[in-house]
Amino acid sequence: MAGELDFLSADWVEAVGAATADLPARPGTTARVSFVVTGGPDGDVAWWLAVVDGRAVDAGRLEPAVVDEATGAAGAEGDPPAVTFTLPRALATAVARGEVDLPAAFMQGRAK
Repeated sequence: MAGELDFLSADWVEAVGAATADLPARPGTTARVSFVVTGGPDGDVAWWLAVVDGRAVDAGRLEPAVVDEATGAAGAEGDPPAVTFTLPRALATAVARGEVDLPAAFMQGRAK
């Protein structure tokens, strides 16, 4: 990316969606995934990524971070995600930098 984007800003989320839009097709890999990043300087941040056949088709931030208390899912009302990952900001930063694998962090209990 040409300039630095503020981590988890709306522009950053849009850039992540655009960067993953050209991944190789994976027919049948279709889901809406949401992420809740806790402990940030401005509070919790929630964002989502919609994937169709392995390619991102849309992404956005939830303003404010809307999290269902019962399920822990983050998503727009009436459009629940298939999965929601909840992780502290330091771990989210490491995942975004490619220093930590999110599925491994989940399996280790570092992310929910």
